[in-house]
Amino acid sequence: MQIGKETEHKVFEGELVGPTLGLELLWKEQSVSTVSLWIDNMAAILATNSMMSGPAHYLMDHFHALLSQVKHHHPNLKITIGWVPRHEGVKGKEAADEEAKEAALRGSSPTWLLPHTL
Repeated sequence: MQIGKETEHKVFEGELVGPTLGLELLWKEQSVSTVSLWIDNMAAILATNSMMSGPAHYLMDHFHALLSQVKHHHPNLKITIGWVPRHEGVKGKEAADEEAKEAALRGSSPTWLLPHTL
């Protein structure tokens, strides 16, 4: 999924979109008890735990609101947000990188596929 051109968005915004999309998918699940969100950007991880204003604050506002909704929908849910090093041979990470490259080549996703905030 792509939210726009590089001239319209900063890399940090892109890093925040991943966890937000993870929560969007989680919201649709019927039964889940444990989830891990793995992020390769430490600034994005720190932003998930902060309510302070900063770059791309609107994305973090949406993330926190969605997190609250997900926790309400799944009251016993345990969510872990962790760091995954870049280029360390992590199979899932490599597959995600390939998907991101393909999405960049295809151009922006249709608006109806994107969550409203994005």
